[in-house]
Amino acid sequence: MKRHQIQAKLKNYGDVHAMLSAMKSVALVELKKLGGQLERQHQTLETVEAAAADLLAFFPLPIETGHQVRIVIGSERGFCGDFNESLLPCVITNDQNQHSLIVIGSGLTEHLPEQTTCYRLPGPSILEEISAIIEGLSKLLAEIQRAQTEKPLRISVLHHVQHGIIEKLISPISSTPKQAASAPSYHSAPALTLPPEELLAGLMKQSILLSLQEIFAQSLSAENYQRVAHMENALNHLDELNQKLLREMNRARQENIIQEIETILLNSDELP
Repeated sequence: MKRHQIQAKLKNYGDVHAMLSAMKSVALVELKKLGGQLERQHQTLETVEAAAADLLAFFPLPIETGHQVRIVIGSERGFCGDFNESLLPCVITNDQNQHSLIVIGSGLTEHLPEQTTCYRLPGPSILEEISAIIEGLSKLLAEIQRAQTEKPLRISVLHHVQHGIIEKLISPISSTPKQAASAPSYHSAPALTLPPEELLAGLMKQSILLSLQEIFAQSLSAENYQRVAHMENALNHLDELNQKLLREMNRARQENIIQEIETILLNSDELP
């Protein structure tokens, strides 16, 4: 390869390196934002779950569920390794016709077989988009419930966390949550201004929304962790290619110098 070709490639590698570094920096910033948000969301969710546990401890209400809905969260953007591909075996199952399937994230939906029957929604790319995504998802869940049954939906969410993939049941609230199973927080029944059934329904709705907020943040955090790792691998590989080209260019430069020296020596021999 000639020197000018090597120099052109080195320039291209430099442009790619700058782009990958910028993408890595954006992912790191997003991870920092998500870290603080996750802690606050988890504390709020625990408060609602504790209230539901206390309510159920004193008012053991029956909790009925209707149609099952399975939500699978992928990524909206690429450059995150096998983030979406690793979800596919969990999406395409034999019991697919026994529940409604909602697949979130264009990066995942584009990998689905054409015959897959599911609802498809876009996913969040940044933390600030999560609320709008949940609003659209909530409307879809309400439509599914009206079409299927008046009973609360049984909703599970399959998603990435930092060290793997989990599936979490977010509806209904268990009739024997861990706190209620041991002992309520208070010794006497709470004084209610709403019927227990209405209060429980409100707590269940809040629990679903808060669970979705936490799950989307966990998934987006895991996505960005994979993106950072993917970018680091790409940058390391690019550095190796860059060093290889630099060595080739040095060799080409040395060969040019040797040729010049040989030309000078040959010309000097011809001088009288």
